[in-house]
Amino acid sequence: MRDLLKQLVKQVQGGRELVLASIISHSGSTPRSSGSLMLVFPDDSIQGSVGGGLLEAKVQEMAKELFQSGGLRLVDFILTGDEAARDGMLCGGQVRIRLEHVPSEPESVEHFDRLADIIGRGRNAVLVSQVEGSAERLELAGRWVLDRQGGAGDTHPEPLVDLMQQQSFQDLETGIIKIEKGRFLVEPFMAETEVIIVGAGHVGQATARLTAMVGFRTVVLDDRADFASKERFPEADQVEVLESFQNCFTRVRPGRRSFLVIMTRGHLHDRGVLAQALSTEAGYIGMIGSARKRTAIYEALLDDGVSEAALARVHSPIGLSIKAETPAEIAVSIVAEMIQKRAELLDNAV
Repeated sequence: MRDLLKQLVKQVQGGRELVLASIISHSGSTPRSSGSLMLVFPDDSIQGSVGGGLLEAKVQEMAKELFQSGGLRLVDFILTGDEAARDGMLCGGQVRIRLEHVPSEPESVEHFDRLADIIGRGRNAVLVSQVEGSAERLELAGRWVLDRQGGAGDTHPEPLVDLMQQQSFQDLETGIIKIEKGRFLVEPFMAETEVIIVGAGHVGQATARLTAMVGFRTVVLDDRADFASKERFPEADQVEVLESFQNCFTRVRPGRRSFLVIMTRGHLHDRGVLAQALSTEAGYIGMIGSARKRTAIYEALLDDGVSEAALARVHSPIGLSIKAETPAEIAVSIVAEMIQKRAELLDNAV
């Protein structure tokens, strides 16, 4: 999501108009979920995705009208099982998509730039657009980006800030609300799920490349400056050189949406990092290594007073069983398991 928002800003600042399509709600069996984004350009090319070919074709057709009329629309698309099957999608359902014409004017994307920056920092944000007109043709009368600090950028209507602060961002739903005499389209954007890779060896390098590719905010930690560097991890959002693994989470604080991947260069380091990881709220903790290594580390931690219930949180050996051997193959197995777990966490949060 963040990368697509950045691409939106880059394209518009480069003088190219576009239509932004985003799924704001869905029901039934649909190919993509809420929050999915797609950019449509005047030449009918696209970046991102809001679903399969059938749905995207409908969005592209609607975008042609918006390039002429401008403005913003909320459109409901109904995909019947038969209709979806004819397109090879094998699913059906209903999806509401917001389509907005974004003109090739730098000021038209300043809020999207701000939004990308906030979620890239691991914070949730809400895009609020004051709208006038009907769902068939909405016009923007004002726009704001709000985060936990109340807001970012311009001054905002105080009742709007108060309302946002009264609710958990996780509980907000996309939709139009009325405040005093105004109508506002409220769109929450959740921060990207964070993965913290402890260990900057060859497997860590391959893993970071994939986690960045599939939309995790990627953080890499190691105590070796020649390993933990932006040169070796250009895709990572954050690379930290630790004084030692003994206090590895002082600069990075894992939360309930964090994924911890432990792959240091030795069993003793893995054991120490795992003990620290179990004291965090991380939603996923994985440790690389064989079943024999896992047993030895678990036994040592049990002797140190760690409970079996705590150790049950750990995924080890980490990754899906696909007979992986090379660093790249091992990374694929690890990231596949994290994608699976991320989907479970997001489903449970809804």
